[in-house]
Amino acid sequence: MYFEEWPFHIIPERVPEVWADRNRLYADIRDLFGGLHQKRKSVFACIWGYFGSGKSHTLLHFKNKLEKEGHFFVYSKMPKQINCFLDLYRQAFANRLDVIRLSRIVHRTWSSLVEHKTEDGAFQTIYSEVADQWLDFAQAAVVMAKAAMTTRYLTDPLFRLSLSWLMGERLGKRDLRSLGMTRNIENDQDAVGAVDALVRLFGYARESAERLPQVIWALDDSQFLAALRDTPRKVIQQGMRDAFDGCPTDFCLLMSFTSTDAQKAKSLLIEDLQSRMVGDPFQISELTRDEALQFVLDLTNYPRFGKAKGSDKFHPFDQEALEKAIDLIQGVDYVTPRNLMKYLGALVSAAEKTLYPKPISSDYVKNYFAGLTLEKPH
Repeated sequence: MYFEEWPFHIIPERVPEVWADRNRLYADIRDLFGGLHQKRKSVFACIWGYFGSGKSHTLLHFKNKLEKEGHFFVYSKMPKQINCFLDLYRQAFANRLDVIRLSRIVHRTWSSLVEHKTEDGAFQTIYSEVADQWLDFAQAAVVMAKAAMTTRYLTDPLFRLSLSWLMGERLGKRDLRSLGMTRNIENDQDAVGAVDALVRLFGYARESAERLPQVIWALDDSQFLAALRDTPRKVIQQGMRDAFDGCPTDFCLLMSFTSTDAQKAKSLLIEDLQSRMVGDPFQISELTRDEALQFVLDLTNYPRFGKAKGSDKFHPFDQEALEKAIDLIQGVDYVTPRNLMKYLGALVSAAEKTLYPKPISSDYVKNYFAGLTLEKPH
């Protein structure tokens, strides 16, 4: 086979390590998060691009990168069937939290506080500075923190109940009493308060003065907002606005849209969200011929995929064949990362069956594409 590990993944990997070409886009997104880190001022931003242009890959790549730097990155697709912000919180924020890391954060915060205060004093700090005087949230955080002091806390009944409460699940009266709490997270205002309190909790649990972790909430496929009725779409975004406004520091709300132009994506947002956006939406555009060529070379030369020793950078193609393949793809479809993966992956698969170990020539490429019935989408 041409590669030890297959490089042409049409669906983005869950933890995408490879960033191929697109240096300008990388710099723009890096600067967005860099500004958040340096200034600590919360940011709302949008990304748009054609289907398959690499939006999900971009978000997941930066999720991997920023989590390694100590930030808390919550990635989710925009749910298709939601009617209020509470639904969005349950389906696209709370259930996407890293429970292990969350438990470590509450444990570290509580342990740090009780080193210098009584338990009553530590609880008061969480109640006032993290929960913004929301007693039930403070109680849930402390229950989780105390349970996390044990090695088997994930199976602890109180830990699991407090976590279920935080996820927006409906607990019965007996379970609420066992936690020392009065009611569930049951409306949009509660969900907004939960997002804001979690952002403050993550920010409060800093490991040092130099390391200031931020919370990034990335909502992919936000074009699904268009399928909602006007009232739910407005109510959901009002909740997003309120959550954003409740976190003036250390919070980034990021939305991505599959769209043909920026204005169409922007028109799905209520004016209150548009007014909070930093600049215009970032475009993830179709690749130029040179960008497409560099994209493929960066991808296929990534060490993980294990090209044959001694092969040149164009392997498994020769240079003319790869350039010809990109030209032919450009003639029948948009030149996006997903389309490059689709067409080149199928081409290399066919060559492995009929040509391997010889390199893929331009004649082979022309014959392969000649056998396809394709018409460029309008």
